[in-house]
Amino acid sequence: MKVLFSKIEFFRNVINNNMKESRHGCLKLLLYSNQCIELLLDYCYFNVLPAIKKVNKNDDDDEDTIKFVDLVLELHSLSHYLMYNELHNNISVLLLSLLKPQTILQIFKQSIELHHEYLIFECKRYIVRNYHSIIQLSHDKNDNDGKELLVYVLNGNS
Repeated sequence: MKVLFSKIEFFRNVINNNMKESRHGCLKLLLYSNQCIELLLDYCYFNVLPAIKKVNKNDDDDEDTIKFVDLVLELHSLSHYLMYNELHNNISVLLLSLLKPQTILQIFKQSIELHHEYLIFECKRYIVRNYHSIIQLSHDKNDNDGKELLVYVLNGNS
């Protein structure tokens, strides 16, 4: 517990301000999966960021990457909630390395929700640079033609 208190201000505040969680000795983070909490603890205790584990041998299969991005986005949200800036910044860098046509919209959406200006900027830049690949992917899924996305990005909305 001392490691968590030393690294995460949120936990220090809960204990120091005599909140009900400190009186009961239990803090529930019900919005986050057990796997996400494990990743948080791995980072706190061992300074280890999550790494993608390929389940399928086929490099063309992006299912593992999409699941991994979902988990990293959940950890990004948790680090934001806990005000754990060190982890939040490192996860942001990791997310930048995961920008792909298949993942850009997930990452872009959360960047906007968390008001993460730098990540929003980098997502917009990625969308403009990789517009045709993103549109092709969108077209393959029988979604709209993607023009709305480009207009959204070029208009500077976020």
